[in-house]
Order: sequence, then C-alpha cells, then structure tokens
Amino acid sequence: MIRACTAAMRDSDMAAVVNVASVAGVFGHGSSVAYAASKGALITMTKSLARVLAPAIRINAVAPGYVGTGWFEKRLGAEGFAKLNGRIAAGTPMAMAAGPDDIAGPVVMLLDPATRAITGEVMLIDAGAHLDIGLSRRPGREF
Repeated sequence: MIRACTAAMRDSDMAAVVNVASVAGVFGHGSSVAYAASKGALITMTKSLARVLAPAIRINAVAPGYVGTGWFEKRLGAEGFAKLNGRIAAGTPMAMAAGPDDIAGPVVMLLDPATRAITGEVMLIDAGAHLDIGLSRRPGREF
C-alpha cells in the first residue's frame, strides 16, 4: 500500500503513515510465533521506510497491547469480557485495559502535522504493561 501511494504522498505538504504493529512484535510474546514475527517485521519496515522516504513522508507505528474490542465481548459474553478487562487492568501500571479509542487517539496524533519532527518511532500503547515485563508487581511497593 505504501509503495502504491508513495508518489501521491510525495506531492503532499506533510505526508504521514502510521502502521499498526503490536507489543508482540517488540517483545516476541503472545500465543503465535508467526504473529509476533510479522509484527516485528512491520516494526523494522517502519524504521527502514522512515529513513528512505524522509523528508517527504513520515513513517511511524503504534504497537498496542491488549485492546478490549467487541470481538472479545462477542466471544466471551459481557460478564467474561468484564472479567478479562479487570484482569488486564490489574496487571498494568495505569490500572486500565485499553479500548479502541485509546489506540485511535495516538494514531491521529501521529498523523497530525504538529508531529512533523517525529518519524521512525514505535509507540507502545499498553497502559504501561511493558514496564513490568519480567517483573512481579508488588502492590504497595512502588518505590
């Protein structure tokens, strides 16, 4: 898609692309090795294209962790979905489970011309869960 749009984007004043990767592509975790590997490749492609297409086109990525969507709710039912979101929230420093709007906002931000100096970045959006990877959380022992 980026290749097909490159010529038109070069003619734009401030062209930008935001790829949607995953924290699985950063840390290599999750239930699917192929998924993590493909998202890792997308992250590498984001950085490579940022170098090649600058200064005409900015290329960034978002890397969401868990995102509570209707897919989960349909699969688990309302009660199961609420329990899952509660478990996820309990395991994040921000004490929340991200929803679709929590991903959409940063995507829109990265497309805004006000971020014209940002390219080649991967924004982790997981309510801080990546901060505790490999650590055990101990409530009350923050310091």
